[in-house]
Amino acid sequence: MKFWDSSAIVPLLVGEPWSRDVAGEYERDPEMLVWWASEVECVSALARLEREGGLSAAGMEEALRRLSALAGSWRTVEPVERVRQGAARLLRVHPLRAAVALQLSAAEAASENRPQSLPFVTLDARLALAASREGFAVRKLKQIHERQVGDAFVRWLNDIKGTTYRLARVQDAPDLVYASETSELPIEVTDAFLDAEYAKLIWGSTRPGWIESHEWGGDDPDRSLAQAVAGAISEKSRKDYDPNCVLLVYVRPALTTAAELKAILVAQAISAAPSFAAVYVVGTFPGTTSRAGGYEFIPIKDLEIDLSPRGSR
Repeated sequence: MKFWDSSAIVPLLVGEPWSRDVAGEYERDPEMLVWWASEVECVSALARLEREGGLSAAGMEEALRRLSALAGSWRTVEPVERVRQGAARLLRVHPLRAAVALQLSAAEAASENRPQSLPFVTLDARLALAASREGFAVRKLKQIHERQVGDAFVRWLNDIKGTTYRLARVQDAPDLVYASETSELPIEVTDAFLDAEYAKLIWGSTRPGWIESHEWGGDDPDRSLAQAVAGAISEKSRKDYDPNCVLLVYVRPALTTAAELKAILVAQAISAAPSFAAVYVVGTFPGTTSRAGGYEFIPIKDLEIDLSPRGSR
């Protein structure tokens, strides 16, 4: 038996790039344990797809039929007081939305405080990381994180440049490939940290081998973060990628604002990695007295939309 978050159930209902992976998880063990509200959350996700034109009326009917069949056989964690109290605790220690905290709390209640005994299936990067820190075994955590970063970038790109890219497939080197009607956009995602201690805090239980090769020091956190970005770009530039590939360097700044990091990167003349079509530093940055914080994209090398047609490679 596995605990299934609603984000992982939706690809069982409609065709998505993750559908093959989650279908494989289901086929290996079809006994599903879900939170009481998961069926409603799945309907909400399907309705959004239908409104945005990603799902036809006939597709919606088929997806709802599949959902009903799954719901008829899965086991449900009921909304008891223990789940409510657990969610309140989780909200104080993890950056989660209330509905997501209830999902994780439901899994903790079902595991009877033995999270290692209950595999956890989700495609939500924040939930996956929080579940891992709480002791659950979350499969493909790195891939989930990469997709969240890639999806956020493509939403921003589509908005500012008028493109229509959507995720086409998940793979290795590059991590993700997005496609429009006329072209493909490969994306590679990497991380940069202030130092190895912070890397261990984020990934210590899931990527120990990765941490040793990402040791950046320094007393100045702003410059240390900029040096980490330069190191990540340099490391990725040693490998061969599609000439249309975009490199996204994900950061988790504590106090460094987007403007401060950009100024340091410019002053240090960080290499633009000529092997990539574009390079961006991305992350959730703190606000200032004159500007709200939030998810931002700092171009090291901006993307010119003139990519190879689909099927040309």
